[in-house]
Amino acid sequence: MDVLWRDVRIGLRQLARSRGFTLATIFALTLGIGATSAMVTVTEGVLLQTLPYDEPDRIVLLTGTLDQGADQEDAPISYPDFADWRERSESFESLAAFTTEPFSFNLLGEQDAERVSVEFVSAAYFPLLGVEPAVGRLFTPEEDRELLAHPVVVLSHSFWSRRFGADPGVIGRTLDLSRKSYQVVGVTEEGFDGLTDDAEIFFPVMMPPGPDYIKLRRFRWLSAVGRLAPGVSPRQAESEMATLTAALEAEHPEENEGIGVRLEVLKEAWFGKLRYGLFFLLGGASILLVIACINVANLLLVRAVERQRTIAIRTALGADRWRLVRQLLTESALLALIGCAFGLALASWATRILVVASRVDFKSFTEIAVDPFVVGVSVAVALACGLLFGLVPVWVTLKSDLSKTLQQEGRSPGREAGRQRFQGAVVVAQVALTLVLLFTPVASGLPNSYFEWFDKVVHFGLFVGVAGLGYWTVPSPTFAIALGVGLAGGTELFQGLLPYRSTELWDFLAGGSGSVAGTWAAMRLKRALRGPSVDRDG
Repeated sequence: MDVLWRDVRIGLRQLARSRGFTLATIFALTLGIGATSAMVTVTEGVLLQTLPYDEPDRIVLLTGTLDQGADQEDAPISYPDFADWRERSESFESLAAFTTEPFSFNLLGEQDAERVSVEFVSAAYFPLLGVEPAVGRLFTPEEDRELLAHPVVVLSHSFWSRRFGADPGVIGRTLDLSRKSYQVVGVTEEGFDGLTDDAEIFFPVMMPPGPDYIKLRRFRWLSAVGRLAPGVSPRQAESEMATLTAALEAEHPEENEGIGVRLEVLKEAWFGKLRYGLFFLLGGASILLVIACINVANLLLVRAVERQRTIAIRTALGADRWRLVRQLLTESALLALIGCAFGLALASWATRILVVASRVDFKSFTEIAVDPFVVGVSVAVALACGLLFGLVPVWVTLKSDLSKTLQQEGRSPGREAGRQRFQGAVVVAQVALTLVLLFTPVASGLPNSYFEWFDKVVHFGLFVGVAGLGYWTVPSPTFAIALGVGLAGGTELFQGLLPYRSTELWDFLAGGSGSVAGTWAAMRLKRALRGPSVDRDG
């Protein structure tokens, strides 16, 4: 343990002496790990989180459809259709109706009047979802049978807490809702605001705004949620419902012409459209992390070239070569862990920005935040990256010939050519991976509506990075500026040809990472290849 702490102290001292190298490396790692951690956070919160209902895999949404010839659009269902589904289907253990379209009532009383959001539901709605009352009771089957006979309501827990201060005495009280009186019989459990996720008050479906809502088949205002019977698959249930809706169309041709039904598992209905987009963006973030590792490996290679003579001198004075290798790996691990710490801070910020900027209506129970799982994944990724790019200086150290390194006064043309080939491979790899990143938003199918202000930053990053590389290749400021402006402008033109603008977060991170790390590496490598230099980094 003492040896480890000594290596850590020496490593921190070496990194502190090489401030330019350390800052460039940490910056690249922060962007790579931060982007990856942010996408892991969003993916876990959206796709891996269990819905807060009993056996959610058995819960399905049934949405009416209207055949428009070549097209088919969603449409509400009528109460008579729902009643026929409930009585004649055999695929469901339970079936309930609810409203997805917004209904609102004026709540009058001793406090200030306000407009409240209302969801009409049938009596089976709460038991089907496994919702229990926090206070009082929920709707009974009797309140689901007779039209306009039971003026009762159930409050959502959030509305009860906000409006009535979580007072249990509200049970039995009468509320004035749009000039009609309703008795409060219960409060839902905490965290449940209906499948619409914004219901404040629940009405029995048999207390609609008018009797025609229940009596007439042409009044379409409901959706349905069902719990599959044991052993019944969603495909079997959908097949039965298709047969049933066809039968209802034959029985009621005027009201049900072209009316069908679409059945989806609840989680698939809510988050299915996001799955592929999130997986593509997670892949893009992972590619960005690879780019960051390539940049860091590039930086470490340059640093290893500069330190090669110093390491050779230490070896000649009796230092164990494997001891030096361990020290190099310790420095790489320290860089990775520091980058991980800053990356997690960036991920926490970027996650909030992604949620807001995506304009996706996430459910209130969806918890998207950096948690221990994300921290564990990030630390594991950071250590893996540290081992990956830490092998580069180790490889340089083990391949070096002690006597030749001490005797040479210049750089060997063969070694220069080999390192330049490695640098070329790094550039090719980054270009290829960046092209993949450019296409990631398009392939994901998500609209590029956020982070548009990153566009200018991206092209500035491209200009700086390419100009730095150009100045290293041909030491002419004019050539470097022209090259940078040309590629930045060409990228702008290329993006204009895409069906979606590709100025996403990952473009910005890739551009920033590549420009800072690439420019620093180019300057240092150019200095190293010009001839022997004093090792200022230790």
